[in-house]
Amino acid sequence: MRKLSVPYTIVRGGVYYLNLRWNKQFIRQSLATKDPMEAFQMVNQLAPIFSNPNACESNLRLQVSEVVGSGKSSKGISLTLVQTEDSSLLLSEAFSLYKQEQLIQNWGVRTATQNEASFRQLIEIIGDIPTKAITKSVVRQYKQTLLTYPANRYKGKRKEKTLKQLVEEGYVSISLETVRNIMSRVSSFFNWLVKQGYAESNPFSGIAPRRSHSARSERHPFTDDDLRLLFGTALFKEKKYTHDWQYWLPLLGLYTGARLEELCQLKVQDFKIADGCHYIDINSNGDIENRVKTPSSVRKIPIHNELIRLGLINILGRPSRTSFLFDLRRINTNLGHVPSKWFSAYKASLGLPKSTKVFHSFRHTLRDKLTGAGVPSEHIREILGHEQLGETFGRYGSAIPIDVLKESIDKMKVPI
Repeated sequence: MRKLSVPYTIVRGGVYYLNLRWNKQFIRQSLATKDPMEAFQMVNQLAPIFSNPNACESNLRLQVSEVVGSGKSSKGISLTLVQTEDSSLLLSEAFSLYKQEQLIQNWGVRTATQNEASFRQLIEIIGDIPTKAITKSVVRQYKQTLLTYPANRYKGKRKEKTLKQLVEEGYVSISLETVRNIMSRVSSFFNWLVKQGYAESNPFSGIAPRRSHSARSERHPFTDDDLRLLFGTALFKEKKYTHDWQYWLPLLGLYTGARLEELCQLKVQDFKIADGCHYIDINSNGDIENRVKTPSSVRKIPIHNELIRLGLINILGRPSRTSFLFDLRRINTNLGHVPSKWFSAYKASLGLPKSTKVFHSFRHTLRDKLTGAGVPSEHIREILGHEQLGETFGRYGSAIPIDVLKESIDKMKVPI
């Protein structure tokens, strides 16, 4: 008997049979169909029952019989229990171990939330089956379902409907990039299973859909004309803004190259002085929901002379040094949610492209400007928080004094 692409099933004589692990036993019943899609739909209806750890065996049998027997009154056969020595971890059991370890070592709140959501989608689609039962064919079927997976699946009345109902009703599906991100998280989970000895190989390896274009082509730096346009409005020339972050975040993005969320989570205490130089300490300290993208993202960025001239140091007089620099509220753990939407609308109002030139483009702008000014690549990587190459900088941490980095970042010249 071999496992096919329909989860919880085996095939005998071309007919699909339910093959459900339950309390170290298998419940088997004919699904009375040779059509894999029909079998998949029936299993999908049963998935919520399977994943309920509190269901008793008699109720489980009754509900399975009702669903499977619907329209097939004479074709079903009675449920039978078959003993098995298969001690493979269920997906839910394995993910619990994985999550526990990652929360200690790697995950912040946002990453944990994303992984939990991706795992919930995995269980919804293929069920809470043994990890060793997941083959390439199961993963291919999972990917095909994910490609039509409805966006905002658990919002409003959508959470009360099945995937089949939502697809038939024509709800917009998640984007291809979202599918890639979800499958990447699940693949990382299976890489962990392999390393821990719970799986022999990762069936998700090489299955995720490819990008239609390179990651490098997704974001473009701002040109000098773009910068004149962005910073030539009354918002910047006359300081006509509603919130101070509308003025400072774009300027900080341009002159530091920091990511939007890194800037939004800054506190007054993150502005420091060393060797006579003002600098920003990028870190994930001070708030449980703060985060940095990678370990190398923790860094010190000297404050550009132009930011000092514009009065950045003067706005640090908050009641408490532990106060956030900007008055922002978190949405889905992100402080940058509202600023991101605002900046997108602001640049669009000036006629700039929607997708290729975004706040992240400031990082590319700084990189290109510093490269053009002859700044050493090691200095640029240090400022941007990229991993250093070689032992001198990579292995032993930053060996570049803050005053030297200050000389480099001040070479950034822009026509605004």
